[in-house]
Amino acid sequence: MERINPQAPDFTDRNLLLEQLRAAAPEAFADGKLNLDLLQELLADDLTDDDARRETFGLQWTGKANARRIAMRPPKGSALAPCPGEGINEDNTENIFIEGDNLEVLKLLRNAYAGRIKMIYIDPPYNTGKDFIYKDNFSESKDEYLEKSGQKVGDTFLVANPKSQGRFHSNWLNFIYPRIRIAKDLLTSDGVIFVSIDDNEVHNLKTLMNEIFGEENFVGQLVIINNLKGRNDKKNVATCHEYLLIYQKYDFVSLGLPLTEEQLKLYKFEDENGEKYALRDLRKRGGPDKREDRPNMFFPIFYDQNSRRVSLERLLESDIEILPKRSDGSDGRWRWGIDKVRENLSYLHPRYVKKSDKWNIDHRVYLNILEDIDEDDEFSESDENEDEGLIRTSKTKSFWIGGDVSTDFGKRSFKNILPKLDFDFPKSPELIKKCAFMSTKSGDIIMDFFAGSGTTGQAVIELNKETEIIRNFILVQVRDIIDPKSDVGKKANAFGIESISELTQERLKACCERYKSPINPGFKVLKLTSSAFRPWRDYTGGNVAQLKLAFEEQVRNPLVEGWQPAQLLTELLLLEGFPLHSQQEPYSGVSANNIIRVSSDFRAHRIFICLDEKIHNDTVDGLQTGKDDVFICFDSALSDLQKFKLDDRLKLKTI
Repeated sequence: MERINPQAPDFTDRNLLLEQLRAAAPEAFADGKLNLDLLQELLADDLTDDDARRETFGLQWTGKANARRIAMRPPKGSALAPCPGEGINEDNTENIFIEGDNLEVLKLLRNAYAGRIKMIYIDPPYNTGKDFIYKDNFSESKDEYLEKSGQKVGDTFLVANPKSQGRFHSNWLNFIYPRIRIAKDLLTSDGVIFVSIDDNEVHNLKTLMNEIFGEENFVGQLVIINNLKGRNDKKNVATCHEYLLIYQKYDFVSLGLPLTEEQLKLYKFEDENGEKYALRDLRKRGGPDKREDRPNMFFPIFYDQNSRRVSLERLLESDIEILPKRSDGSDGRWRWGIDKVRENLSYLHPRYVKKSDKWNIDHRVYLNILEDIDEDDEFSESDENEDEGLIRTSKTKSFWIGGDVSTDFGKRSFKNILPKLDFDFPKSPELIKKCAFMSTKSGDIIMDFFAGSGTTGQAVIELNKETEIIRNFILVQVRDIIDPKSDVGKKANAFGIESISELTQERLKACCERYKSPINPGFKVLKLTSSAFRPWRDYTGGNVAQLKLAFEEQVRNPLVEGWQPAQLLTELLLLEGFPLHSQQEPYSGVSANNIIRVSSDFRAHRIFICLDEKIHNDTVDGLQTGKDDVFICFDSALSDLQKFKLDDRLKLKTI
């Protein structure tokens, strides 16, 4: 039997590091403990000497060590409370919107969503000197600090970070580091994170992410041309762009971007089944394209003009011999080897080039990749300009330009959904749709923990409709009060909207109403709140009797006064590593008690939760569970005999 302790969840950053070390170097562990001497022996050739340790390369700033500690600390005294009725289609959706401080929310989600998020997109404060950032302080309880600081805004607080203030960059790095660090833990092994940023911190952010993800997991730094007219916020240069940093967890593979209209026009041929295809030169162009590079890919192909027969042997004296000759007349090479050519002769189309007075050969590339023949590695090595448009998706370029990724398009998209409201500098949904298209498939989860006005939610809903597959989102946005004197605030207040998070919900609702078919979207709402578990107050006195009384009180009354079953149930799910969209249903196997059975594709076992004051013997005897299933109830609800019986049949945990 185990007592549930929300202050010490199973998942911590330390545990993850130990698991990774144990998998990579099991010999460094003795009796389940890490032996540092053995680890040093294994890494002897890679360790630095004392002088090198003092002069290491990397980004250093005031508060970095504490930022690391903050990322590793478990959530303290907080939980997520469901808000039924505030979402849309709540019973049939896995989309989640959470209102609250994103650092605390990320910590609460880490146990259940570690290794489960396929894509993360964030648009954090850019540190222009006018941004507000979260001030993370854990030296005292959250409520105490918020009340004392006088900066309480809903469940969190924001502070200005002007350039005139000391440690300007350090403040921003201390704010962003723990959030990015936890975000890495949430990603799947082939997951990817996209971060929008501008010139103010792009250099620091890239160095920081190199440290967190590893420089080898840098995917790209895209330039986003989002304002061709240029902004007049600088004296000498009108800035037209921002950046998009992309990092993978370990083994991300891009799915490419949708083909443009111009690219689609290249698929102008149809086969006997009506499948569209384009033609592409069979001779290798660019890169290692000489005969000596791949000698076995230099061989003749023969063509009979009258019958349009293609073969690897000369069958008639009149057959035309075609060789892969380069433009300077030297020997080149084919893209395919002789065996692949033999298997796909019907896909080849010889053609005479009058200008050079020679014959070339094209091969088919189908628009529907399911109809296409398997391409070899040479396809991906070819010249990028030549490849453009000849596969169903295209490789992204290092810059994105066009009206669809512009700031103006972002504003129009927002107004199109909420015509009577405004929002400053919303991102374009098309930009985020590009990120999602190249990185996610059906069933994948997309997260944005700087949700702002909800652009990522709109992008996912629209992309699902366009592709007719379902991706799910988790959005997190702090309850940031909108200045009622601003134009945005005046319009929002007229509709009863006071905060950014309320505006986010309105946008999500409007998107769900607009894009009902063919996929019916929706979302659930949760809000960051205090834990249902009574917080343990540290005792520093020397009176053993008082300490004993405090401990007995904690055991006797483990929950706070006025706790709500729905919130406690959600808190238990996350503590047990079950996601927020887990299937919850009344268990009908017994009638003496009310039991909720919880299951998830994320977990092989189930959990059974009963919050009744007393567990009846009929329930203990009739409960049908597996050995790995978990039963959770109040400790006071069971007799010692009942605990013994249950603990022998499953994993018993008590509150």
